[in-house]
Amino acid sequence: MSEQKPTPLDVALAGLKATVEKLPPKTQSIIVDWIVKWNRYIRLESTFKPDYVPRFKRGDIVYVDFGFNVGAEYGGVHYAAVLEVDNKKTNGNIIGY
Repeated sequence: MSEQKPTPLDVALAGLKATVEKLPPKTQSIIVDWIVKWNRYIRLESTFKPDYVPRFKRGDIVYVDFGFNVGAEYGGVHYAAVLEVDNKKTNGNIIGY
């Protein structure tokens, strides 16, 4: 019986697992949390309704998940101030800091 050739996804996931397993436990935990969140976002994307997203005003304080940081990028869950003056519901991005 012949073995099936691994799919590109299988190869990518095996490489990711090998890389993550070499990292410190805290970093492993953060990456696993990020993967779980991304999986949830992907599953919910098909039913996402932007009309239910609140419209923010400049100066509003929001709770934001900046995701996994790379290098000196900001990462994790933090409060942020909205800087954008005209936040349209059709725009998926809000400018803030």
